[in-house]
Amino acid sequence: MNKLVSLSDRVEQILKPLREYTVTNWQDAINTMHPAIRKIGLYNNFLKTDLLSNYTSDGVEYHFLNRFVPTTIEGNIIPKPLEFELWEKGISSSLDNDNECYTYQDHLSKVMFEGFEQKMAVIKNKWCLDLGTCYMLLEGRSISDLVQLNINLTPYGAKTAGI
Repeated sequence: MNKLVSLSDRVEQILKPLREYTVTNWQDAINTMHPAIRKIGLYNNFLKTDLLSNYTSDGVEYHFLNRFVPTTIEGNIIPKPLEFELWEKGISSSLDNDNECYTYQDHLSKVMFEGFEQKMAVIKNKWCLDLGTCYMLLEGRSISDLVQLNINLTPYGAKTAGI
């Protein structure tokens, strides 16, 4: 399970195995450090991402809410089809159901954070995360603002973060 962590914690995770590395020549050191530095840069850029910006994956644009729940490009939340579990097992009742399930699965595969199925809210025309005891306004916030919420990344979220 990949947790969303602060940049300093991620740097520690990346550099920990390198602390035991002994430099025998500079080229070897550069080849070893380059991937680590790249991972740090990727994660830093991921954390700085504005929560209200749309994103692209494999040439397809996704609405910013799709980071949390499957949505259309217009930002309409795609409800989980009633027969989705059966469809995943290869049992389908109709072509319409197949298309509905495929669309849901495609957008679900691009969700970055786990556990927000029922936690999106609109208050005074502004998107918020329903945290149970309070709401977190998304406007003016970046992914780094979510670190303190102890959130798990989906496999796609981990890939996007460079983990």
